[in-house]
Amino acid sequence: MEQIERRLYNLKSVANILDVSVATIYRRLDSDPFFPKPKLVGGKNFWSDIQIKEYIEFIEQGGYNN
Repeated sequence: MEQIERRLYNLKSVANILDVSVATIYRRLDSDPFFPKPKLVGGKNFWSDIQIKEYIEFIEQGGYNN
């Protein structure tokens, strides 16, 4: 069986990947229905690599303009 390596990103990492501020991440969580919701792990919020990849693809494909 092939193992799949999955990654979890914390708030600062997601902000860096998306090239936005931490405050922008909080705003998007509150106001953007397409922004992925984090999972609570050990009392902290994390996003999976797949969630972030899908969100970037959504933006690149003009998701907000459709």
